[in-house]
Amino acid sequence: MRPLSIVTPLLLASVIFAQEESKHPYDAARAAMKSRVAEQRKQFAGNPDVRFFGDVMADRKGRRVEIQACATGARLTDPIEFFVTPFNSGKDYEAICATEAVPSDVHKALEFIGLVPGRPVNFNTNHHWPRGPRVVMTFGVGDADIRAEDMLVDPQTSKPLARTGLVFAGSYTRTDPSGVKRYAADEADSRTIASNYNDPAAVLDIPVRAPQSAIYGSRRPNPEHAPKLGELIRISLAPAPLADAVVDVDVMVTATPAGYRLEERGKPPTEVRNLVHLLDTLAGRLDGKSNLFTRVTIDTEVKIDQLRKLYAVLMSVEQDRGVKLEPPAEGELFHRSFFPEEEWRSRENRLGEPWEFFLQRTGEQLSGRLERQVDRGEAGEQKRVVERYEVKSPAELVRLVNDNQSQWSKTVFVYPPADMSYGELRAWTTPVLATYPRVFVFPVMSPTTRPATQPATTP
Repeated sequence: MRPLSIVTPLLLASVIFAQEESKHPYDAARAAMKSRVAEQRKQFAGNPDVRFFGDVMADRKGRRVEIQACATGARLTDPIEFFVTPFNSGKDYEAICATEAVPSDVHKALEFIGLVPGRPVNFNTNHHWPRGPRVVMTFGVGDADIRAEDMLVDPQTSKPLARTGLVFAGSYTRTDPSGVKRYAADEADSRTIASNYNDPAAVLDIPVRAPQSAIYGSRRPNPEHAPKLGELIRISLAPAPLADAVVDVDVMVTATPAGYRLEERGKPPTEVRNLVHLLDTLAGRLDGKSNLFTRVTIDTEVKIDQLRKLYAVLMSVEQDRGVKLEPPAEGELFHRSFFPEEEWRSRENRLGEPWEFFLQRTGEQLSGRLERQVDRGEAGEQKRVVERYEVKSPAELVRLVNDNQSQWSKTVFVYPPADMSYGELRAWTTPVLATYPRVFVFPVMSPTTRPATQPATTP
């Protein structure tokens, strides 16, 4: 038993040492952050202009929100998706810093200093631009105050992000099974406070169009501003100064066979003759301090070719502090529906098994042919066949695509005749959108609009 009595203290000592070694570098920082918040609470006790939302301090008079955070120690080669994220998000490895702050508390704090949340992106409803008041985020690292954008660089250029500020879009909310509304940023996968891509659950988004899939890997830590793991950071949020503020303006562009009409609330409508005149009129309203959130309405007699040219012009000036196209009204086609990839004409260059609908005019009557190339047979013995259906009415089209749904057929490609009006097109596409929201309209090609395809048999 003597040897055991000697080994046991050594074993206990090694366990204690291992426990000390296993402490996370965040631990000391989290304790220091708690201490900072406690000091602030004591300092501002009784001040009606200062309120705490959890660990988030909001100064109504100074119009400033402060969050205590610490650096994640991200490597210079790490892709960064978040400026700041909660510790419990599990995403700190993709963030500059992490915090105890709860996203919904940050939201409340921003409202307390007078900011009104806008609207997050929602790709399902074609809201591709976040909307809301512009906010400047500053990182206090040691004695330096660093703009959030300067903390990151584009590895292709080695330059920091543009100082655009962030948008207080406010996270979306969801209703749980019990009927209680939940703040998505507190519970969704990313659980983020501020992202550098368009995240519908983020409290603060960036004001440019930046889908996660398009920019992943293009944001890295700036080697000139790389705080060490666990280093304390004071995050300050404040409304953008007047010189950098951006005003969101709602405008409506109406297309008619005779031209276009531009309307803005509180101003008389402007009639424009052509697209050059429309672009000049829009340019006159783009002062560098306005976002023109633009909704387009289309007269039913407008030809599809005219509509496509209109959208091409508007998309050419779509940017931050410029035109930002809004989603269409219910039952209308999204503007990008008129710009499918040309390579999709080839059935060999597509994913899935999209429906193809060929419209044709006979006299005054419109009818169509519905086709879908599918794989038939067992594995190793599959062959491609083309299903074909003659369609005489919109109701028949809806019935056919709904009765023959498959997990591979989520999209409808439409090939209209050159003289088709938007009203005629809508009569066919609006009923389909309820179950097939991805509809693409191909421009007419001579001599035929049929897609290039490999030979296939008809079942």
